[in-house]
Amino acid sequence: MGDFFRNYVKEVDSVPEEIHGLLNDFPNAVFQLSPADLRLVSFNDGDNGSYIVFHSSGEVEAHTESEDSTLVIHLTETETDGVIINQFTYYLTTGEEHDTIQVRVNDEPIPFDLRVAMQQVRRPLF
Repeated sequence: MGDFFRNYVKEVDSVPEEIHGLLNDFPNAVFQLSPADLRLVSFNDGDNGSYIVFHSSGEVEAHTESEDSTLVIHLTETETDGVIINQFTYYLTTGEEHDTIQVRVNDEPIPFDLRVAMQQVRRPLF
């Protein structure tokens, strides 16, 4: 894997307020779920980028690789204690060469629990 692929995903310290609000309010108001029930969430910002939010009880390292037209995000969990859920937020950028995103946790594919296009939620949801 070259440096080219390392630039696709990077961990961020904060997210836009509208995403922060959705993470806290949306699950409770719509699905009667806690934020931890949404283990993997994607918020597309409409600018060829997405905030990827992953909840884990351990430490997480992320890297990407390209497999044909699929961008694979590898999340490696270590030291999981099953008690405290931490939120890891990444900003993902994609290009025309990828038409599919796949996330693998410890090499196992997992689906997104929720995908949101931010253009659709710039107005109040509830």
